[in-house]
Formats: sequence, C-alpha cells, structure tokens
Amino acid sequence: MPNQNHNKNGVLLGFVLILLAGVDVYFLPCQSSSQYVYFKSVLALAIGALSYILTGAITFEGPFLGGRVKAVSGFAVFLIVLRFTPDVVDTSNKCDPDEPYTIFVKGTDRSAIKNLHGAISLKLSDFTQSRGIDTDGRIVYDHVPKRLLKDTAHLETKIDRYWFSKNTSRSLDTILPPGSMSVVVGPDQTLCCITGILIDRKTGVKVPDATVSIDTLSFSVKKGVFSKKLPSYLQRDSIILKIEAPGYLNKTLPGYPALKTTMQIYLDRDER
Repeated sequence: MPNQNHNKNGVLLGFVLILLAGVDVYFLPCQSSSQYVYFKSVLALAIGALSYILTGAITFEGPFLGGRVKAVSGFAVFLIVLRFTPDVVDTSNKCDPDEPYTIFVKGTDRSAIKNLHGAISLKLSDFTQSRGIDTDGRIVYDHVPKRLLKDTAHLETKIDRYWFSKNTSRSLDTILPPGSMSVVVGPDQTLCCITGILIDRKTGVKVPDATVSIDTLSFSVKKGVFSKKLPSYLQRDSIILKIEAPGYLNKTLPGYPALKTTMQIYLDRDER
C-alpha cells in the first residue's frame, strides 16, 4: 500500500511539475539563461517524479557538475534529464524578430522637410543600414532586430550642408523610442563663410589690395583680412581658393576649408 501511495504521489507531482513547465514556456517563450535553468530543473523533476510508475531499476553513474555521481530510480532519471537537456534553445526566430523603424526628418520649426535629398545611416551594435529620405521627409529602415532597439543608436547624416540641430553635429547618439522618432536638422552653419588673413611670408605683415576668387565668385581684400559669406551652392566641406595680389605670386589653395575659423594664408613675393 505505501508503494501505491508513492506511485500516486509521484504521478501527481510529475503532472503538476509538467503543467508548471508548460506555463513557464507559455508565459516566457524568450527566456534568459537563469530562466531556462529553472525550466530545465522543473522538467527534470517532473520526469523524475513520473518515473515512479516505471518498473525495474534505473541507474545513472557519470560526471555531473564537475564531479561524479551515482544514483538510482527517480533520482537517476532526474539527473539524466538535467545532464543531457541542451543548455541552449534556439529561439531566434521567435525572440529576435525584425521590424521596420521610421525616422521623421524635421526642420528647426518642427515641420516636416519635404523633397530634402540625402540619407541618414542607422547603426545599432552589429546592425548598420543607410536609407534615403522620401519626398515626405520620412526614412523607413527595414529588418531592424527588435532586441537592438533598446541599445544606443548612432545616427549619421548624409544630407549635404545639414547637421543635427540637437548637438550641431553630423552624428547623433540617442536611445530610439518604440516604433518611430523625429530628428531635427538645420543648415550646417560652419560652412557659411570663409575667413582668412593674407600674410607676407618674409615680413609677416598683412598683404593689402588682393583679390580672392572661388569658382565664379570673386571679391577684393583691401587690408589683408577677409570674411565672406558664401552662397548656398559653395557651402561645402572644401573649396578651391585662388588669391592674386600685386607684387606677389598667385596662390591656389585646393581643399580650403569653408569654416568660420580664421586661416592664415602666406603669400610669396614675386622677385622675378
């Protein structure tokens, strides 16, 4: 009679634990490492408890947790299941789905910028994607791993003469809110002007009465110092600057930075 009670109790306990394992999988389909260890232990206990209804002796002897162990009956079944159940279950299809993410590009007045040409690249850990801006000022990134959306995103603007207004830079690090976000961009003010000082290389004095040319734009520099606001079509990362001054050799500067920073430009006397 005691053996029958043991069998009944084992079966009842086994079914309860299997039910508990099923509930665990249902509510936690994407388990962390510690959660999966808990599930594996409950499953091993359930099968071990059910083994009470089996006839015959079951023995397990072998390595376990860095040592060796010998067990019989239900405890042996428990150790066998715990020992040989895989440590990792591949749930990538269910737990790491891809989903689209949308960024709305807006101007400094917070309205959508339409017909803005360019792109913004999105980088999240091991994921990088660059997408162009559509005519409504929207960017849709495809197949973004959902697990990465909680990480810090690195955005890089590829919009000519525009930067992120939040940090006045062409790159921005931010946490992505669920589903979509808006970024504000504005004209890159560092490219608005060219400034410089024309200096005689020998004497170190400023060179007067010079002419500075950029493409079709030219202007006079009377006292050796110039600061010129450029039209939008010349506002780029570098320009070709040509300088002419009476008594000095002509000078061409390719790749001159169109920045607000004042540059010192040295001219050599024409001693021919």
